[in-house]
Amino acid sequence: MLANFVNPDMRRSHRLGWALRGHSELDSVGVPKGVTGLTDPGMLIAVDAAPASDGWGFVGRVLVGEHEAYRTLRAYPTPGEALSAAKILVGDVLGSFLAGQEWHTAEEDVRKASPEADSDVPAEAGLSPVEHD
Repeated sequence: MLANFVNPDMRRSHRLGWALRGHSELDSVGVPKGVTGLTDPGMLIAVDAAPASDGWGFVGRVLVGEHEAYRTLRAYPTPGEALSAAKILVGDVLGSFLAGQEWHTAEEDVRKASPEADSDVPAEAGLSPVEHD
């Protein structure tokens, strides 16, 4: 009944994926023995909707590869509303992380640009928040 919003290629087991590529000996976490520096281009972060476990509506889910990393606390009447809520949640979280990282990088740039700055000046003096109209 509910359309599957997840790419079917992501459902492939990582262990199975490596076995299919000709690697038969895997370590305890499913990585071929002796292989380092791996990337998994098939592992994506996906957002989808699923029926709520109590049967009352739908929840938004965040999947990392095959792993359900998060399920919304609230149930929604339609899959579209659940999906939209999960997308907004992921977007807001990523936005917060990105803003924090940009602030950190900008602060480092200000400190590097003015090494002669007085040591009595607090580190926070180099940057101030941008005000929105």
